[in-house]
Amino acid sequence: MLAFIATRRPEVSLVLAGLAIILVVAFFMPLGVATRPGAVLANADVQRIATAVTRFYVDLRHFPVCSGKDCNPIVTAGPSRNNQLTFLAVGDWGGDLSRRYPRESASLSVRWDLAARDDPSAPARNNAFYHLVANDPNADGIGDRRDYLQDGRRGWNGPYVTQFGFDPWGHAYIVSVGAMEPNGMPIAPHARGWILSAGPNGVLETAPDAPVPGGDDIGMILYDASQSGP
Repeated sequence: MLAFIATRRPEVSLVLAGLAIILVVAFFMPLGVATRPGAVLANADVQRIATAVTRFYVDLRHFPVCSGKDCNPIVTAGPSRNNQLTFLAVGDWGGDLSRRYPRESASLSVRWDLAARDDPSAPARNNAFYHLVANDPNADGIGDRRDYLQDGRRGWNGPYVTQFGFDPWGHAYIVSVGAMEPNGMPIAPHARGWILSAGPNGVLETAPDAPVPGGDDIGMILYDASQSGP
């Protein structure tokens, strides 16, 4: 399982991560995916999302995992813990994307349960737009010190992507950020840092802890915190 390793030089980290993305996408591409309508676009979108999340990590030294009214600073433990975001959904703009979450296969032994796992107080916080395009992780429409750190070289320096959209079949991409963050809140034990499209059938057939995509899903594992070591 791949986990990219941050060095002390952000530019080196970004180059290594970029190479890792290419290798992982090539390795995890489902058999015959190149012949499926929309698959090339979905694969390109997955790489674009991976690059955006990687750039965010290089700048802030953590992934976009904040769920709370105050995201500065990120607190990883205790009663004020605020890095409890388990996943991000990627769509075409801001707002609550829960109506565009893909369904999941009833045969999965480990479930995503996306609608049950989004932020109950403000589901829009699960929208990647507020983390990667705008620095507004609490989705309150206000740019203030409660958002992600903005402090010179070690702070939010986005937007990290300029083009967002649903997958070619009209569903949100799912980014399992909770499993990417070493002190995060993964979907399930041993979950991996997937970036996924549910593919042409619109059904997630890849379990959160799966090592390879299932069914016609298209995606990659960007970072597996469980394999990153101390």
